[in-house]
Amino acid sequence: MNPNLQCSSKARTWNLPQIHPLAIRAMAGLIAAVLLPGVMVAKAEILGPYTPDDLTLHLWHMDEPAVPVVDAVTNGLDLTALDNNATLGNESYLGPKGFGTALCTYTGNPNVQPGSAGQDAYLSALPLQNGAGDNVALNYAGPSGAFTYEAIVRIDFDPAVSYSPGGWGQGRSLFMQIICADADEAASRVFQFRLVPVEALNGNTQPLLEFINLNKNTEIQNLTASIPTEGPDAILLGNWYHVAVTYNGQPGDADNLHFYWTLVSPDRTAAHLIGTGQMNHSLPAGCRPDFAIGQTGRQSPATPAPNNNFVGLIDEVRISGVERPANGMLFGNRNIIVAKSTTPAATPSAVVSQPPPALIEKHPATPSPEPALVARTEKPAITTSQTAVPQKVSIASSTATPASAAFPAHISTGKDLGGSPIIEEGVIVRGPIGQRRLAILFSCRDLDEGAPVIMECLKAHHAKASFFVSSGFLKWPLNSAFVQTASAEGHYVGPQSDSWTQFASVGSSPGTQDVLTRYPDVEAHLKRMAGLGIEKTGRFFLPTADQANSEVANRGRNLGLIMVGGTPGTLSFATATVEGTKEFASSQEILNSILGCEHRDVNGLNGFLMLFPLDSGPKRKDRFYAHFDQLLSELQNRGYEFVRVDELLDSGSAETPKMLSLGTVR
Repeated sequence: MNPNLQCSSKARTWNLPQIHPLAIRAMAGLIAAVLLPGVMVAKAEILGPYTPDDLTLHLWHMDEPAVPVVDAVTNGLDLTALDNNATLGNESYLGPKGFGTALCTYTGNPNVQPGSAGQDAYLSALPLQNGAGDNVALNYAGPSGAFTYEAIVRIDFDPAVSYSPGGWGQGRSLFMQIICADADEAASRVFQFRLVPVEALNGNTQPLLEFINLNKNTEIQNLTASIPTEGPDAILLGNWYHVAVTYNGQPGDADNLHFYWTLVSPDRTAAHLIGTGQMNHSLPAGCRPDFAIGQTGRQSPATPAPNNNFVGLIDEVRISGVERPANGMLFGNRNIIVAKSTTPAATPSAVVSQPPPALIEKHPATPSPEPALVARTEKPAITTSQTAVPQKVSIASSTATPASAAFPAHISTGKDLGGSPIIEEGVIVRGPIGQRRLAILFSCRDLDEGAPVIMECLKAHHAKASFFVSSGFLKWPLNSAFVQTASAEGHYVGPQSDSWTQFASVGSSPGTQDVLTRYPDVEAHLKRMAGLGIEKTGRFFLPTADQANSEVANRGRNLGLIMVGGTPGTLSFATATVEGTKEFASSQEILNSILGCEHRDVNGLNGFLMLFPLDSGPKRKDRFYAHFDQLLSELQNRGYEFVRVDELLDSGSAETPKMLSLGTVR
């Protein structure tokens, strides 16, 4: 052990030798600099200390000088037992965010070899005892079974020292618990999330993170990942690290469990994925475990005293009912949207290795065939239906059934008259073709690390776009910040109706503008947007594919809501297709399809509603946002103006339905 490492018996504050953390590049900025020279990227930053969001089940800041340690979630679980010389009030990570104080669950000096029985300090929900007297009700997974467990920890032991039975373990293996929901009774055991020192588990040669699913109804399953010993996230004495394990709620799926280990540093943009595993079963439901931080809390006859103490400090412990993505935990970009994908984002190196395509000819001599429009095939984390993308239709010979007269007179329901939007199945799929203008639409239900690049491109080209956000999207605080920023910069923000199940159900009673409460799903969505200060939230909305029909369209118009969708004829919505599948379209193919359509259509892209997913998806290395600047430049050179959807569709007449008054949203 390091002889300079000592512990004050009162304050429990370690006097550590001066350690210089390794410099770390902000990879997201590097990617943008390589792929899009001159495009600025949002500044990387530490996003904690956390504030509870709708997906937070429990959150403990450890800032109290004594118990109870209060759960920041309303009606949560306060931790009331601090015993056997465990201490609060220890100085936490000294960074720009101010993490306050931290918990220490290790007594004595790490220089002194621990006894074979381990240490007995603890912080737990209730005073620990044998039997069920210390069991507590705990929310440890979301409705789907998904979860994220995370904390920041300081390493106060030498990571190279063996904690095996023949080493410091003195006859037994010593482990270090981080977050534990175990119990004395087999039926109440849930999980252990712990650090495994060198040689403590099957002769491991480097430290591990281990997650143990203690589901007695199926099988006990141990999953591990190696903690880095080299590189920017190498485990070193005295450093602070963000540590996390996530599960997507899909038992038996490959790589459904992810381990993260990341040096706490403000220049990181995402947590560092160190390994994945396949959990065969979700955690057991309805258990009341012994909950402890920093040690097991389990006092069975075989282990009559609490054990497996973490040798260091622990702070900012959060339990979430969803699988949070790598840039949705402690690290991210200011104003970036946080991805809620079920798998980690593509690695920066993979993105950098994708070369930019050659500039596309303005008018190809041999147009490429016009493929069918492809919608995203991946299963979203919050919603299940897909964004409406009308199938390709021949506008010149459209025979669509005329929509209700509730549409303003200047909006056509069939053949384009030159200055009128075109409607198919109740959805406006193209704006007036009389001017060289188009609207760029983004479907916002997941998130994308390229959002800052997209925003800077729009700004550089003096272009306006339209962002349609689902209610699930708005549950994430960083998404709300992004939405407010987009609105403040003059972009249109409207609702995407993923969660409007009652409103969109066939045969549902029609509502009116005065009885919006008949559709609480719509009301809640619009109210959330109104709370963010977003104007015009009740006018144009983006439906899902199963909602794109005349009945739902008529119901929407009774509420002052008008459906819009992507204009068919290009592959713009294929930017999220998965590589290696038959639906996949490369960025080059997508660019070709857009510029090829502009060349072939007698009206060019006039009046186009060009719909893109904001999120490229976690399984796609070929990120279209890296080519967004090229697309805007090419179209701008051809004389196109990029306007908001309301500006495009209002150009024919002032008779467009008035926006739904937010005063009716209660």
